[in-house]
Amino acid sequence: MKREHRTTSKARTLAVAKTSRKQLEKKGKLTVTVSSDRPVTFKLAGVVRSKGKSTTGARRTVDLEKKGKRKVVLTLSSKARKRYAASKSAKVVVTYHAGSAHGSVSPGH
Repeated sequence: MKREHRTTSKARTLAVAKTSRKQLEKKGKLTVTVSSDRPVTFKLAGVVRSKGKSTTGARRTVDLEKKGKRKVVLTLSSKARKRYAASKSAKVVVTYHAGSAHGSVSPGH
């Protein structure tokens, strides 16, 4: 008897363009590319994490009406940029929710 293995592909990906720390402090812009193999709504948040505290600096909702990819620019708030500049150990992370998929991505990863 032959077994058949079926999987349903839910390929939803997110990539954050690499940027320098200095440029991020000054402009506060993060370029994010979202892609999916089906229509989906991405909820994005740009979060600055520093010394155990998080500051949400940007939020954006992206609707993909059909499969494909789209570039989006998240602009961090002045409060988030100040927190990022004040601490050398601060990190910027983009968190996302897309249907049942969720996660976080750093610039350049």
